[in-house]
Amino acid sequence: MLLRKLIESDGSSDSVLQLIKNVTIKDVIYWVSESWDNVTQNSLVKSLKKLWPGLADSSKVEQGEANKSEILPLIKCIPGCEDATEHTVTEWLSCDTEAN
Repeated sequence: MLLRKLIESDGSSDSVLQLIKNVTIKDVIYWVSESWDNVTQNSLVKSLKKLWPGLADSSKVEQGEANKSEILPLIKCIPGCEDATEHTVTEWLSCDTEAN
């Protein structure tokens, strides 16, 4: 968005500097929102797999096939959830299902 505005400007250094100075927080928020809308779910899944290869396959989680013993150590890493049990995992997964 900013690049588009810079390209569309007349090219003088004064106008470019003024254009950058006139960018507001609202402009930036809309640019981020528009960019985020263009990110596909497939891109997110692929990037997450590259960052965390040991993560359970998301299709298994959606189908309820994820092993609770695989999820429990991940939940215990969350501050305040160190005492979580498999019952906690069941509750969290059922909440996710109910929300859909």
